[in-house]
Amino acid sequence: MHAVLPRWCWAVGLLTQILTCSWSAEPAAKYVGVAGFVEADGLREASGLARSGRRGDLLWVVNDSGNRPELYAIATNGAHLGTWTVTNAVNEDWEDLALWESSDGPMLVVGDVGDNVGVRSHVTVYMIPEPEVAHTGGLARVQMTLHIRYEHGPCDCEAVAVSSSTSELLLLSKRDRPPALYVVPLVPPREGPTVTNLVARRCVTLTAGPWAQCPDPVWSLPRALEVMPTAMDVDPTGRRLVILTYSDAWIVELPRDGHWATLNHATWSRCALPVRDAKGPEALRGREAIAWSRDRRTVYVTGERRHPPIWILHVD
Repeated sequence: MHAVLPRWCWAVGLLTQILTCSWSAEPAAKYVGVAGFVEADGLREASGLARSGRRGDLLWVVNDSGNRPELYAIATNGAHLGTWTVTNAVNEDWEDLALWESSDGPMLVVGDVGDNVGVRSHVTVYMIPEPEVAHTGGLARVQMTLHIRYEHGPCDCEAVAVSSSTSELLLLSKRDRPPALYVVPLVPPREGPTVTNLVARRCVTLTAGPWAQCPDPVWSLPRALEVMPTAMDVDPTGRRLVILTYSDAWIVELPRDGHWATLNHATWSRCALPVRDAKGPEALRGREAIAWSRDRRTVYVTGERRHPPIWILHVD
């Protein structure tokens, strides 16, 4: 049983938040409705979403564990544009998807990083050249496989992003209270399928945004579940991060000349999402996937259900 902290501990926590984190007076993003519904019958557990590096009207989606290793191309209104089977990959626990605009062209980065019970000695990230969507699907091949171990041991993660401007892979832990951000430097893939072993190093433990006023000893279980990070994405400029939790989305703007280690000093803005227990076709309880648009004006959200909605967040 957790001990109850004296009142002065709450005051210290609040003062720390005020001194270290900037809050936006107005939300940087607002939920504005539904763009459409995912048409693909096979997408029943959408766990990762990424913008295209080729087209502004195209999104890529992957399924969670227990499904085939496939990439789904969808329009921003949910229309199914094609399915690509990844021939040299396994879907052990695909949890997120990101775009890396590498020097060799756009790469889709699949994060096979789920580890609910904390037993994986390493997790896997697949680098796949983004297919040309000129037909309804086909085969896609991994160009580079990254085997990543965390420097402090196994870690469950559902939120993966890539900063193309700094060529870094970001991994945000899910079950740590509060979560930790890990960073892995990326190098352009070489010709032919290759396997690279890397170490994810802890960059910062997040004590801002949804985790600012929840000191670990006094977190209730419902609150802890609400603020678990389920997805994230870096905008095309590399200056803003969006983090999705089971309850809300958060836009994080880095300080000028700031790096990921300065996230606790960044400007955090909450975007309220519809309540999780809402009913109807537009409801989305399992919020698992988020992505910026190419023009940085829109953030898309979807998740785990049959024909899930695609929510639109308008970004100022």
